[in-house]
Amino acid sequence: MLKSGNKHHKVYTQEIIYIKSLKDYIKIHIKNEKHIVAKYKIGDIENKLKDKQFLRIHRSYIININKITAFIINEIEVDSVEILIGISYREKAIDFLNKIIDS
Repeated sequence: MLKSGNKHHKVYTQEIIYIKSLKDYIKIHIKNEKHIVAKYKIGDIENKLKDKQFLRIHRSYIININKITAFIINEIEVDSVEILIGISYREKAIDFLNKIIDS
């Protein structure tokens, strides 16, 4: 459950495409072009999703690894949205992507 304003939204992790940081808020993009803005820091939500199917690829982005549709060395496409891989996250992201290629 995520609180956004006065509402509590039930969000299933498998429906999340990616999460974008907006300073002290996050914008969660879910399927069907919907999104929810909630007052969380991206680091806090990253810790909650740590053992799930998510990967932080930029200081402002966490992606659902099951929604990856394509990638190149410095960019990942999730559900036709291209997101740059941050320099400090590149090694971890490339290691993960190499595992996808090898499997």
